[in-house]
Amino acid sequence: MCIAVAHIDGVFALENIPPYILTREICIHAVKSNPAALALVPEHFQHRELYLHAVDAGLEFNHIPDNAKDYQMCIRAVAASAWNLKHVPMRFRTRGLCQLAIRSQFVVFDYIPLCHRDNELYYEAINFNSELVLYIPEELVTNDMYLCALNSSDERLAKHIIDNMPACVAKNITCVNGTYTLKNRFKRVCM
Repeated sequence: MCIAVAHIDGVFALENIPPYILTREICIHAVKSNPAALALVPEHFQHRELYLHAVDAGLEFNHIPDNAKDYQMCIRAVAASAWNLKHVPMRFRTRGLCQLAIRSQFVVFDYIPLCHRDNELYYEAINFNSELVLYIPEELVTNDMYLCALNSSDERLAKHIIDNMPACVAKNITCVNGTYTLKNRFKRVCM
């Protein structure tokens, strides 16, 4: 009976089931049904499996204690939401985890350690979502990155990118038969 209640509404169950009846299994069902129920789980019932269920159910990663996080849990959290990268301890922010975050629709460059920020990572982001070129720090964006973004965009998105890129780059771009190129290919456009 208690498991059925926990499965339907985890917060209600944990607020109303007497502590002497509460079990690990009830806590797991409660968190699966409502990840916010994790805040009500007594400390002696909190464990890795429970945290994984909370992450899988959509709980923001900042609600999981840092000392309970491991690399596999971080992967699951970032796969569920790239924004969780900001709550991943720095020791787990590997290049692979950062690439996973970039492949989502969210802009998470601010949470990627500087040691992983390079042209390869930026190109990967642009290839996944060409609009992300607008979120790379302007001083790091190359003309080729802009061209890559424009040539992998539909007409509406290409116009949006051109409208939001530095004017000194935009004035040097030309489009012939749907392919974008630079008027002056070998000169760095913005200094």
